[in-house]
Amino acid sequence: MREVKFRAWVKAERKMYAVSEINFDCERITVIKDENGSKNEVYFYFDEIELMQSTNLFDSYGTEIFEGDIIKLAYYAGEVSFVKSGACYGACRDGFMGWRLDANTLKESRVVDHIFNNPDFAKGENHE
Repeated sequence: MREVKFRAWVKAERKMYAVSEINFDCERITVIKDENGSKNEVYFYFDEIELMQSTNLFDSYGTEIFEGDIIKLAYYAGEVSFVKSGACYGACRDGFMGWRLDANTLKESRVVDHIFNNPDFAKGENHE
């Protein structure tokens, strides 16, 4: 069975956190913050975050790949997103899927960033 896992980009803090709980009734998530060696549960409402789901795939370095990651293969970089027409995850750029994330492409790919650290990427600017 596929593990369902999320992370959240907290807009105000400009930080990424692993999500430990999602409460759809209250429209908020729970994350565990490690501050000065002390772990604290912190809540954020849906409008304060961008939620990203794990693909359950890993790049060639063993890094887990999430939607919204920027992944690079040779000379092409694309944003990881679910492609409905192919029912698969792909690396997309300027609205087009550059390649499908599969066993062959994952062997040679690497996560280089995510779109919230690199907003120009989402605008289609060159990042080779």
